[in-house]
Amino acid sequence: MRGVSARQQADQLLTERITTIHTQSRQTSGSPRVHAVLQQAGTRCGRKRVARLMRQAVLAGCRRACRTRITHCDLAQTPAPNVVARIFSVAEADQLWGGDITSVST
Repeated sequence: MRGVSARQQADQLLTERITTIHTQSRQTSGSPRVHAVLQQAGTRCGRKRVARLMRQAVLAGCRRACRTRITHCDLAQTPAPNVVARIFSVAEADQLWGGDITSVST
């Protein structure tokens, strides 16, 4: 039976530091942020190594909610006139155009 390698010892020490940083951040920091804190402290290691050690220690950052930004209406402004007036059938082509602004990508 052999002893623990130098790499495994270094991983154990680094995992302890990662756990401390993760706990201090109220368990919200993921591997990129933990890696940045380690870099600022002068610890040289790769982000993928930090991610691997966090996975092995079952540490994960919180996911950000993906929110769709919507337009907030200004109640002081007068609304645009209703020119369609729910008349959707027209006699000639190109008389009435409609669309949904939420589907237009900008």
